[in-house]
Amino acid sequence: MASESALTAPYWNTRSPSWYHALVRPRQPVHDAFLQWCTERGTQALAPILDIGCGSSLYYGESFRDTAYTGIDVSSTAIGDCWSRDSHPFHHYEIAGIESLDTEHRKWGLVFSHAVVDHVPDIPAFLAASVRAVRPHGWLYLTAYRGFHDTAQEHVYTMGADGCWYNDVSPGALRAQLLECGVHEFSVEPGPVCDPAIGPELVCVARVP
Repeated sequence: MASESALTAPYWNTRSPSWYHALVRPRQPVHDAFLQWCTERGTQALAPILDIGCGSSLYYGESFRDTAYTGIDVSSTAIGDCWSRDSHPFHHYEIAGIESLDTEHRKWGLVFSHAVVDHVPDIPAFLAASVRAVRPHGWLYLTAYRGFHDTAQEHVYTMGADGCWYNDVSPGALRAQLLECGVHEFSVEPGPVCDPAIGPELVCVARVP
């Protein structure tokens, strides 16, 4: 499997804020469900919050404006956009993937990502690194937009002609890998339908011991 460097330029560094905005709009039900979940648990109680693959942070930078929030992305272009637009004092952005982020000295109460696991070169490595970033008794919240592939026994990785990975995430394999990470309290279930041609998205919510 390719290294994390496969996620860097040229593909992701060419994505503009308008591209991210167009990506967010059709998936509004997923974002609304996530923010409702945060509200039910108390956003401040979840802080600090880590957003993996924040892109230009057109949505969550404002949603978490009064919360300690860190956004990371492998695209220097996207992180540059974040710093140029977001002046909230509790916000921080870094050019990094979760696998390379220093999580030994930093932990977050909520670690989340949307439509990122669909594009990573190694899903178990991504999941393990995400779990390591969560503080004890904190939360991990992941979504995969390419569908809920309930019958898939393993993850399916496809390298596109554009140099980007396109993954079909196996719910069963994801559950098994969470257990391998020492996480036993979780749900991996169908989520909102944003594209009828794809069906429900995958939503994974886990409590890290």
